[in-house]
Amino acid sequence: MSMFKEAAIKILTDSKEPMHYKEITEKAIKMNLIKTNGFTPDATMNSLIYRDIKNKKEKSAFVKVKQGYYTINPDFNE
Repeated sequence: MSMFKEAAIKILTDSKEPMHYKEITEKAIKMNLIKTNGFTPDATMNSLIYRDIKNKKEKSAFVKVKQGYYTINPDFNE
C-alpha cells in the first residue's frame, strides 16, 4: 500500500466529516505521513483515491461524497 493511501485512510478514519483531497494532503504533510518532492502532491492524492474507488468500487477504502470530497468507506477493513 502506498504511503499516500495509508495517510488518506488514517486521516479520513479520524475525521468526523468528508474532506477535500487538498485538505487530506495538507494534513498528511503536516503530520509527516507523506514525504514528497513533487509539485502537485494534492493531485497525486486525488488521483490515488479516485483510482481506488474506480477500480475497487464498493470494496474501496474511500467513498466519493461530491466533487473532490471523500470519506472513509464504513465497510472498509484492511
